[in-house]
Amino acid sequence: MIFTSLPLILASLGATFSEFAGCLAIFLDGIMNLCAFFTYAFTVFTGSLLAGSVISLIICTALVSLSAWAVFKWKMNPFLSATALNLFYGSLISFFSNLFFGTRGVLASHGFAFPPYAKICLIILTVILLAASWFFLFKTKAGLYVRIAGSDADVLESRGVNVDLCRILAWTLAGIFAGLSGICLLLKVGSFVPNLSAGRGWIALAAVFMGNKNLFKVSLSVILFCIIDYITIALPGFTQALPSGVLLALPYIVCLAVSAVGKKK
Repeated sequence: MIFTSLPLILASLGATFSEFAGCLAIFLDGIMNLCAFFTYAFTVFTGSLLAGSVISLIICTALVSLSAWAVFKWKMNPFLSATALNLFYGSLISFFSNLFFGTRGVLASHGFAFPPYAKICLIILTVILLAASWFFLFKTKAGLYVRIAGSDADVLESRGVNVDLCRILAWTLAGIFAGLSGICLLLKVGSFVPNLSAGRGWIALAAVFMGNKNLFKVSLSVILFCIIDYITIALPGFTQALPSGVLLALPYIVCLAVSAVGKKK
């Protein structure tokens, strides 16, 4: 259950940075899938999961940073641009999958393997990143600028701070966390499947609002969602009273209820 929630926790942390900066990273889903694909590809090519993961993260981070620089330098609409980037990142997977492996379908190889301690390392890394994210946002000047960029950008501009750079930083951090999330998903499945994220990037965005941008509440919201999701999978084995449609919708109903209660408070 803990490992199942890791991809969503990491993606939601990245989404929180962008929401604080006032430019929600709607491209999370695309980067999660793209980083998972590149990790698989470079792990197969190099024979090392660590090398594949690092190369993939570098490529995806550079891609997001370059995209962010273009969006904010040329004053594009962040919402529309992020939506377009989400589609663009997805198209890159199709292109490179056909180029590298001659197929756009499921990818599996004996050359892709990971050590048994990889999951434990990712759990520890996620806890460290959660603490580091909180420290960055609330205990550093750069984190303060990122938070103000979304609420009072005029204040930063009056002090000579480049708001666009703050937003580029927020998108870059969102890309890094989404990339790590994609790697977690890849390790969980053990092979690359098209649309591996299965919409988890959107759930991560929703978790930011469920937790009211509080990093620890956001993480708890993700864990709650994963627990309810697990229960809906297990329930049919115990009872046939509830329709399948209700079971499928149950995690989202709980999310809406939690969000509503949070807003009232």
